Amino acid sequence: MTETTPTDRKICSHCGHSNRLNAKVCTDCGQPFVLVRATSLLRKRCPTCGYENRLRAKVCSNCGHEFQVEKAAKVPTPTTSAKWCPKCGTQRKPGAKVCSNCGYHFETGKTATAPIVQMPQPAITTKPTPTPPVKLPPDLKGEPAPFISNEQLNQLREGTTYHSNVFVRMLYQMTKKDES
Repeated sequence: MTETTPTDRKICSHCGHSNRLNAKVCTDCGQPFVLVRATSLLRKRCPTCGYENRLRAKVCSNCGHEFQVEKAAKVPTPTTSAKWCPKCGTQRKPGAKVCSNCGYHFETGKTATAPIVQMPQPAITTKPTPTPPVKLPPDLKGEPAPFISNEQLNQLREGTTYHSNVFVRMLYQMTKKDES
């Protein structure tokens, strides 16, 4: 694991929050970090006149506007070093007696094994039970909607017929009723 040093971070000029070196905006307040040129240092823009000042400037070099800098709260550093599981390498929690990843028991040096329980498998049926034909609701004129026979419905379910053939037949039945 790589450790970050203070030089790997940049401080927000607006709120003082410590950010990653490649951050484009402050993760705490959203203030953008402005890069004037690719080879130059990061700059901060004055909210009054828009002039790009040094990142750590306290006063705008152009108009004299004072930047408000709030000190960021110090992040407490852990006093104890992190401990790792000797079997799988996962970081262990303080006071843990068993690894949460692999089950290694830190005091005895043995891996906890749980009996493997076979879950019952549901029975698989080969054919679904046939369902009665579905009646479609009547159309707006009060006439019953076209009926699809069980054979046509099963063909649709099995995919042995094209949907368009059934819909053409339904449209034909509907227009036939309109003509009479």
